[in-house]
Amino acid sequence: MQALDEGGSGGGGAASNASNQNGMNQLLPLMEAQEGVEYWLTNHVLIPGGMVFSGVVVAGVGVVATVAVCSTVAGCLLSPITGGVALAGAGLALEGVYYGFTQKVWDPTTGKSCGANGCN
Repeated sequence: MQALDEGGSGGGGAASNASNQNGMNQLLPLMEAQEGVEYWLTNHVLIPGGMVFSGVVVAGVGVVATVAVCSTVAGCLLSPITGGVALAGAGLALEGVYYGFTQKVWDPTTGKSCGANGCN
């Protein structure tokens, strides 16, 4: 049992630990590169893609609802609501495109772009 606790077979624990450390030192640049790719992919593709996709879906539902509601004369009174849903979905999709390029979210109430380092 003692040999296994020392990291090797037959008392070579110090040499085995050194080779393990050497292997980790060789893997470190690859792990850092992978982390960089994951960060870029998440912030430039996955998050904006999700925003654009969900915005397009919401806008599509709003347009379909507007057309369906306006098929009756009385239903056209609801078209501002369903049209607003379509505009909100389009806004979300555009926000996704903006976030994909700038890594910031536009705040229309202040007129500023806000990101990880604050608003400007």
